[in-house]
Amino acid sequence: MRRLRRFVLLPVLLVGIPIYHHFHPTHSWMEGKVRDDVNREMAPVTATDVHCVVNASIADCTVKTSNGHEFIVHVTKSGDTWTAQRAVSVY
Repeated sequence: MRRLRRFVLLPVLLVGIPIYHHFHPTHSWMEGKVRDDVNREMAPVTATDVHCVVNASIADCTVKTSNGHEFIVHVTKSGDTWTAQRAVSVY
């Protein structure tokens, strides 16, 4: 019985993980790019937390900085390229 359970569970996991990531994609690459841009533009202030919410070809990334400020960076997609449009201070 235990062997049968493992045999059934393994294919479910192998198929389930890619399906989950397809419907719940992580945008850590975008968060990393926004973090790098903020760190470069605002040095010596650094980004301490970045979180992006993506909706089709538009994303809003919340950025918290080491000096206590908070910004929302609006990002749009054109073709395969994501470009930051503007940053709005939330504080």
